[in-house]
Amino acid sequence: MTIDANILPIANEPTTGSMRRHLMGALARIQPGDVRIATAYLTPDGFLDLRPGMEGADSVRLLLGERPFLNRRGPGDVLAQPGDQEELQGPAESVDWYTFLEGGYPWLLLTHQERGELLSRGVTPEAAAFDLSAWERVTVLADFLRKDNVEVRRFLGSDKGRIPPEKVLDHRSPRNRLHAKAYLFSGENGRYAAVGSSNLTKSGLSENSELNLASYDADLAAHLEGWFDEKWEQGQDCKELFIQRLEECVLFGRRYTPWQVMLKSLHAAYGRFLEAGLSEEVMGRLAGFQQQAVQRCVALLRRHWGAMLCDSVGLGKTYEGLGILREFANLRSEGRQSGVASTRALIVCPAQLQDNWNSDRFAEWGIIATTITMESLPGLADIDEEQSAVRRQQLRAELKRFQDQYDVILVDESHNFRNPRTKRYRALMDIIRGGKPDKRVVLLTATPINNSVWDLYHQLMLITRGDDTWYAGRGPIPNLRDAFQSIEKGESDSGLLDAMMLSLVRRTRHDIRSMQEAGESMEVNGQPLRFPEHEIPKAVDYSLQGLYGNIYHDIIDAIEHLKFAVYRLDEYGVETDEKRTGAQLRQRNANFVGIMRTILLKRMESSLAAITTTVRSLVDYLNLFLARLERGRVLTPKQAYKLRAVLGGSLPDQ
Repeated sequence: MTIDANILPIANEPTTGSMRRHLMGALARIQPGDVRIATAYLTPDGFLDLRPGMEGADSVRLLLGERPFLNRRGPGDVLAQPGDQEELQGPAESVDWYTFLEGGYPWLLLTHQERGELLSRGVTPEAAAFDLSAWERVTVLADFLRKDNVEVRRFLGSDKGRIPPEKVLDHRSPRNRLHAKAYLFSGENGRYAAVGSSNLTKSGLSENSELNLASYDADLAAHLEGWFDEKWEQGQDCKELFIQRLEECVLFGRRYTPWQVMLKSLHAAYGRFLEAGLSEEVMGRLAGFQQQAVQRCVALLRRHWGAMLCDSVGLGKTYEGLGILREFANLRSEGRQSGVASTRALIVCPAQLQDNWNSDRFAEWGIIATTITMESLPGLADIDEEQSAVRRQQLRAELKRFQDQYDVILVDESHNFRNPRTKRYRALMDIIRGGKPDKRVVLLTATPINNSVWDLYHQLMLITRGDDTWYAGRGPIPNLRDAFQSIEKGESDSGLLDAMMLSLVRRTRHDIRSMQEAGESMEVNGQPLRFPEHEIPKAVDYSLQGLYGNIYHDIIDAIEHLKFAVYRLDEYGVETDEKRTGAQLRQRNANFVGIMRTILLKRMESSLAAITTTVRSLVDYLNLFLARLERGRVLTPKQAYKLRAVLGGSLPDQ
């Protein structure tokens, strides 16, 4: 066939115009009596602009090439073409199941028919659970499709007639797929044909970069109408099903019984615990309650890149931590190609706990790991302030190694990182943030909160890399700082629980005893676990006067007359780097001296050995102080604290 036609390219660009504008112009010019449209996808936003031009047609036939309901979100559907900027979606996208747990969204319990009747009477449902504008757009399209002169089929090719009517729109790709898009109009004023890549969606007609060819040539249009009619015969009717799905998509109208809603709510809250079982090698080394902790923590590592294990003292957090590292390494190895490095872990712990994380134990569990002490971390903060260029280079190389070589950072006794202003905290945050972008963080502590809820917050910041929006979209906490501020003000009853559910695993001895009493077996390697039975403490009366005699008063008098000059350097004209000045500094020092006197009295009350050890430590410290003073140097309070650590005292925040 020889065709002399003026063929127009249409690409949704300024030079060619949009497909939407061309089709609306063609409908106004042709005023068709017959409309044929083949499209892979159809959305109301794409269809509504063309509807006025098709109102007067005697016949409208829509041939769908793909399933129009592609994306499933929760229990609802989204009507959209992949890549659409604006999807038409029902309330499934906005339903917050945590809110439902608190008594919201009764709309969910209504049937499709009940919801439709309410809307027809002008009753507007909860704004948070329903998009009324989406319903209005769907209603216009559904009313048009219900007309007797409108037909809708889905192309199934050789599968036509083999698919049950209720499954036509659910059937996945047929063996012969229809990808063509065609818009064919014919009437007393002529014919029009447009073919190309534009689907009958808002994006396809106006926004995407498309390529279509259009012509008013009657012979060309008639030839394409013949092609359409052939494909139409290979389509299966789906008009009523299509209308039903359109309305249900927006109404969220699939029937949900109270039982189903309860299950969905429970899954939203606790579904993260429903994970695959552990490997046999890990299960054989741990008791049942420890296996549960490992399972939950690994799930949190996969979903949120971090977990905080806060089991009580004596429940085996070290073994649980080893199990977490081993199981996470197992999961990462699944599907890994040969030649890819194994999972490596960096353990950060107090110096006195290094033996818990030694190389022999790592070998026993099949873990590749390196242990460093948290006391060593301050040197990795403020590297640029180091005066020695050689030492700066060494520290930068060490920091980069920690950042680049490890996949998991496990912090034992993580409550030591509750203060973000300390050097050790800043150094650890640099390790987590730098290098490999997908590090996992495991925090172990029996006391996540020591002073205030902000202790927990600052530890969680290590998991979130300092990002308060880390959990947004994953649960009921869009902003972590806002949640903790509400907790502190007493404005949120569930905020702390919400934060714990997203990040934390914690069981107490009472929890484990309750599990045992409920009949759960507690064994490791076939050996039963038992908690020791403790006798109730009995009060023992004693007299310090009778124990120490007159020396008791002499000791108290001696303690009261101690000057504690090393903690009151400002009174001797020694300048320090303290930020406090004047009355504030004097009051701070007086309070500290009072605490020191109380400590000495407590040591004396405890035992002769305790007071002797404390006095010897103080004497050793004062000897060092005096030795430096003779060389013309004065120890500042900060340096004094460091010396206490050297002499066996507790380590201060750094």
